[in-house]
Amino acid sequence: MKTKIFEASIDDREMIQIPKSVLEEMGLKKGDSLEISYPVPTEAIERCMRIESSFHSEEEQDGYLCIPNELMEQCGMLNKKVHMICFDEEITITTSDKLCELVPEAIMQIFKEHGISQEEVAKGIAEAREVQ
Repeated sequence: MKTKIFEASIDDREMIQIPKSVLEEMGLKKGDSLEISYPVPTEAIERCMRIESSFHSEEEQDGYLCIPNELMEQCGMLNKKVHMICFDEEITITTSDKLCELVPEAIMQIFKEHGISQEEVAKGIAEAREVQ
């Protein structure tokens, strides 16, 4: 099973607003319930990233890579969105900010003008680098 990431917003009533296209893709309709999980940085002692593989069934996808919060803090990555990029015999863990530094400022401005978030750009870069 492939995981997709999307951005949602919080409205004035403190309700999570999920884009209509995402709701349709997920097959959700008004009144459906969702279960949302999220990291709790103040209580967590490490940051765990799910490792998914197309070679395993959903039941077998229980592998996680956990990095101690102390190390994430030393790297300036604690509480930031991170991406794990897998190459042949190499794994790179970096932040969205660092990935977006690879894109010229003028190009980032064009993305912004077209409603493409920094996180979407970073995710695209991470996915493209994995394919190489």
